[in-house]
Amino acid sequence: CWTRDFCYMVEYAGRLLPPEEILAGLDFLLAGQREDGVVPDRVRPDGTPVYCAGPEDRPLGAAPPTDNAQFLVKLLDAYYELTGDAAAFLERAPALRRSLESVPLNPEGLVYVDPNRPHPGYGFTDMIAKTGKELFSSLLYWEACRRLALRMQELEEHEEARDWFEAAELTSLHLPQFRDELTGLFWAASQDCHQHDLWGSVYAVVLRVASKTQSRAIAEYLLENRELIFW
Repeated sequence: CWTRDFCYMVEYAGRLLPPEEILAGLDFLLAGQREDGVVPDRVRPDGTPVYCAGPEDRPLGAAPPTDNAQFLVKLLDAYYELTGDAAAFLERAPALRRSLESVPLNPEGLVYVDPNRPHPGYGFTDMIAKTGKELFSSLLYWEACRRLALRMQELEEHEEARDWFEAAELTSLHLPQFRDELTGLFWAASQDCHQHDLWGSVYAVVLRVASKTQSRAIAEYLLENRELIFW
């Protein structure tokens, strides 16, 4: 069971799944959370957690992908959205905090992959060597902080909500530095793979991180270059 895959399943097809099985799947993943807060990339059927991407005997990089904590937050939030089960959400909230605190960030609140210790960023791009500030996981971090803050505010956990609103605000202040002023697209990373991230640029539009002007520029770029980028 992959953390991000299960999250996507619940976010977009959650009504096809029994709620008790969603929660059991979430707890199956949480059982593998390390003491330092790191969430498994996946968990084997026998319950063994696997933290790094790739084959277990030949992992991709020196550390886990930088998106599993964010998907854990999104997963529990999607479960709450489906069920309204506040007790289950609050019971697992400390694990969410520990998971987000394990995400490698730079002082600007952006996800950072050390070029001297490379490892995957966003897990669905784990075969692409991205180092320095990484866009997609930073977008996911902003999204996870915002969703956790809003949910905590709704559940009247105001101090916790404030912490995550502040974390999201710090990240949002620095996300514009990924923008390529010439095309309007976002760069995938600041060092290795300093290339346009088409998927990340679209996700920034979906999250409304991109301004209306930038969103229009991204849409126009995709349309004008569709012969190159759509199959």
